[in-house]
Amino acid sequence: IKYFLLTAAISLVGYLIVIPLYSYWGAAWMTVISELLITIGAWLVIQQHVRLRIPWMIMGKLALASIIMAALAWQLAATLSVLPLIAVSAIVYMLSAMALRAISVTELKNLIKP
Repeated sequence: IKYFLLTAAISLVGYLIVIPLYSYWGAAWMTVISELLITIGAWLVIQQHVRLRIPWMIMGKLALASIIMAALAWQLAATLSVLPLIAVSAIVYMLSAMALRAISVTELKNLIKP
C-alpha cells in the first residue's frame, strides 16, 4: 500500500501543478505518469513475493507487433469507422505476433478456449 499512497500523493501534487498550466494535456500526462508509478509499485510488490522472469525477447517482438498494428491503424483511421478499425487492428496484431513468433497457434487457442 505504501507505493500506492506515494503515487496518490505525487499525482495529487502533480495534478494541482500541471492542470492550471497545461489544462487537459497536463491532466493526461499526469495520468500517464501516475499509471507508470502504479505499475512500478505493483511490480515491486510482486517481485517481493513471486520470482517472475520477464521474457524480454518475446516482449520486444510483441512491441514490434504493436508498432506494426499502430502504423496500419494510423493509415486506415481516415477511411474506416472505429469498429472495423478495431477489428482490423486486432487481426493485424495477432498475425504480426504470430509471424514474429511471439505467440504460437497453440497459445492463441489456449487463450480462446473457455
